[in-house]
Amino acid sequence: MNWPQFSTQHSYSQRGQSLATFLLGVAMALMPFPAWAQVCSLGSPVEASDTNRLFVSDRLHIAFSLPDNYRAMLRRNGNITLHDPATFAFLQCLARTGRYGRIPLPVTVESAPVSNDSLQDLGQLVRHKRPWIDYYNPELTATTFLGQPALAYRYIQDISGIEIANVSFLHADGSVLITVTGPANDPVFQTLLTTFELTTFGAI
Repeated sequence: MNWPQFSTQHSYSQRGQSLATFLLGVAMALMPFPAWAQVCSLGSPVEASDTNRLFVSDRLHIAFSLPDNYRAMLRRNGNITLHDPATFAFLQCLARTGRYGRIPLPVTVESAPVSNDSLQDLGQLVRHKRPWIDYYNPELTATTFLGQPALAYRYIQDISGIEIANVSFLHADGSVLITVTGPANDPVFQTLLTTFELTTFGAI
């Protein structure tokens, strides 16, 4: 008599897979929370401290004061942004997790190298190095800043509705166009403007 053939391999395989899945779940539960699964949340803005400290950039040959509890961050494009502790912690979380997020508009020191043989006037340089301002078409008001010819201008940013103040000028050595920019009513922006200094001249 030919008895029907029964295979136990499939049932053992299923039980093995179930056990493996169970053990994997236990192992994952015991592992530290993975960085990619973290949620970055922006805390409430922290008010600037009453005391300041000096920030010096040897690369740009500039110096200015910022609140003791603020952090200066050098960006890949060479700009320097200033952040309160909550925003800085949020940016660190975004960097760790590779996520993206919106932050409050920071006070920023922008820098753009300028060719020594450039024949453009200051207004042309500003529009060339910061082409997005043509969208807002602000009035560029001639002034002086630290004894240097400068342009002051303001516009209302579309996304935030915040008025952005800007002062653009050439470093005394003519090698870089510097723009100090930020929310017009931000006291950190006012502090930066009133304490800004040019240090030892030299090429970047």
